[in-house]
Amino acid sequence: MDIIVPVLYEDMEPSIIRWNVKKGDQISVGDTLFSLETDKAVFDVEAEKSGILKKIICVDNSFVAVLEVVGIIDWKLISYTNRVFNLINL
Repeated sequence: MDIIVPVLYEDMEPSIIRWNVKKGDQISVGDTLFSLETDKAVFDVEAEKSGILKKIICVDNSFVAVLEVVGIIDWKLISYTNRVFNLINL
């Protein structure tokens, strides 16, 4: 699943201040992925799906475009891992 820069308001020029997770981290819905700075404020961008952070495309202090893909979450891997864990603990 692609992580995209959300549209918070018209004509925004965002930049990623910092990622709060790193490649390989397990992510749950609602976890803060990164902080996004605009000319108006700083916003935290949260995960919309659980999974493993597979890739960070735009690093800290990068200017980004609205709707740009900045990272990738592998939601299938976490689903598989949870199924295996549940089988082991039967």
